[in-house]
Amino acid sequence: MERVTGQEGQFEVLAGGKTYRARYVIAASGAKETIAPFKNLPRFFGTSYFTCMICDGYRTTGKKLLVIDRTINGVRLSIGMKQMFTSDVTFLAQGFSVPPHYAALLDDEGIGRVEGRPEELLGDTTLEGVRLADGRVIPCEVILGWGGISLNDEYLDTLPLERDAEGFKIMTKGSGESSIPGLFVLGALRQGHSQAIISAGQGAEAAIEISTRIVEI
Repeated sequence: MERVTGQEGQFEVLAGGKTYRARYVIAASGAKETIAPFKNLPRFFGTSYFTCMICDGYRTTGKKLLVIDRTINGVRLSIGMKQMFTSDVTFLAQGFSVPPHYAALLDDEGIGRVEGRPEELLGDTTLEGVRLADGRVIPCEVILGWGGISLNDEYLDTLPLERDAEGFKIMTKGSGESSIPGLFVLGALRQGHSQAIISAGQGAEAAIEISTRIVEI
């Protein structure tokens, strides 16, 4: 899909060099993950290096875990991981110093704390640790690290869609309809969780809503 223009009931979709007209449009093009620039990360990504506690937190159960984050949210994440999955947790604060109050929380939970800039993941077939820019090595078996996403929404750029406070995710109503009537948004493009099973449910909900409206015409 190259571009969507128009408004309620009068959409034009340019795709594959052809223009299609429709009363309703469903945008479900997802997002691309942003990968941390650590040397050797592809070797372990998805097997020992994870970016989503909800999706992969269970895979760290009972293992030596290193949580890497560029924000204070990493402290909360480290505490949550220890409460749910593993007792051996270290938090690596990348590029900032942990404020005393949060450092005390980590200490109270028995969570190790390191500040520095990670550069390289160590190990051949099994993750053994992380080397920092200053040469220090932090041993670990698994990593829950920072990541991010960029939306595949360029084709919607010309539309005045209501977005969240950061101007990133698209705001929707209960049925998945955006601020432009007739344009429905699913999955990672919209606010909320975007796991496959959730997105599939959103798609079914939008399809039922559109079918109901077509019957009423």
